[in-house]
Amino acid sequence: MKRLKKLGKSEIVRSVATLSFGSVVSQLIPVLMSLVLARLYTPRNYGDFGIFINCAGILAVFVCGRYDYAIVLPKRNVDALNLLALSAMAAVGVSALTWAVFAVGTGLQIEALANFPSKYALPLILLFMAGFQILGNYTLRCEKYKTLTAANILKSVVQAVTRLSLGLMRVETGLIAGAVAGWAGGWAAYAPQIRQLTSLRRCFSWKRIGELALRYKNFPRYMMMGNLLSALANNLPVLILAAFYAKESIGYFSMALAVLYLPVSYIGVAIGQVFYKKAAVWQNEDTKRLARRLFLFCSLLAWLMFAVLLFGGQPMFRFLLGGEWGTVGLYAIYLCPWLMLVFCILPLGWIFDVRDRQKTEMCLKLASFLVRIAVVACGGLLHLSFASVLILYSISGVVLCLLEGYFIYKTLGMTASLRQKTLLFAALGLMMGIWLLRIRL
Repeated sequence: MKRLKKLGKSEIVRSVATLSFGSVVSQLIPVLMSLVLARLYTPRNYGDFGIFINCAGILAVFVCGRYDYAIVLPKRNVDALNLLALSAMAAVGVSALTWAVFAVGTGLQIEALANFPSKYALPLILLFMAGFQILGNYTLRCEKYKTLTAANILKSVVQAVTRLSLGLMRVETGLIAGAVAGWAGGWAAYAPQIRQLTSLRRCFSWKRIGELALRYKNFPRYMMMGNLLSALANNLPVLILAAFYAKESIGYFSMALAVLYLPVSYIGVAIGQVFYKKAAVWQNEDTKRLARRLFLFCSLLAWLMFAVLLFGGQPMFRFLLGGEWGTVGLYAIYLCPWLMLVFCILPLGWIFDVRDRQKTEMCLKLASFLVRIAVVACGGLLHLSFASVLILYSISGVVLCLLEGYFIYKTLGMTASLRQKTLLFAALGLMMGIWLLRIRL
């Protein structure tokens, strides 16, 4: 009981709990709403949305040059504000350039650009995503975790209400419009931080912005490229698969990612934000201790998720979404081991940015990009079944997560006893063995 009380009073636990709660609720809203939306929108609508949102995910990497992540690091608030201004100017420029590309492409009748789903909504969502990210990192710097939580929940509420309303009116682009409205609506939660930005007028300096751009050059130089590779590895497979397989299969896959991968990644990022902020100012031993605790916490939650998906995933999705969407549960089983390791490894990946190891991070993401794209491309060219491609995709994801975990382990300078290593590999072997039996490979 004493340990539990002490744990409850821990600032780290409260911060993680606050952000995790916000991520769980913000992701639970669209998951629950999917039970209704699956009856209002068709798999083809989800296919169009998958293409749109995956392109947005790729282009979002460029909008701020990743300088928005550096906002957390400076000791002086005046430097953080100038980095905020730099990020905002980059976001406006990239969004305007995206709109111009679509306008020219449509005028020249380039099919890929002219027929892109809701093409002029893409620059708009990029601008809203960038603003949300910039304000979020400035709020993280101020350690206003409740504000971050409120922003994520508000974004999901606005998105859900918009999609439901447009779905009832039979607007086929309602999924896309809801995503745009959600990112825009989330800004309202950052109103206190927006009011504080009036001080930016007094401290804005072109000279200082130039100095900071050089000081944090590794963010656009390596982190932006690494994030681009990560975004391509996460989003490009959907676009490649769309060239080989039916749009309905892409819709089921997009739904599986929306229901499972996105919540897992958002919660992992929420936990990682606390780790990032603390690791930036803490001593090495304290950082290693926090990393061990977060890994153990995420591992326990991952095993719970694994059990639920593996033994109840398919009937659960068939019951909740309707018989037409039962395939989503099957795809969830195929992706299960990869999702588990993403949840365990993702929060600790921020250590590369804290230790200025963005180049190492970029190389890992390059390997991830090459392997995952090769899997889906070869699967399509060899005419493998969609299920076979997803199984290979999941296995490759497991290998890549283990590789990243090893480099995180080395970057932190951690050590482990033979007993700890044995337990870790035994748990991994047990997970893969149960999974292989379940899918009957």
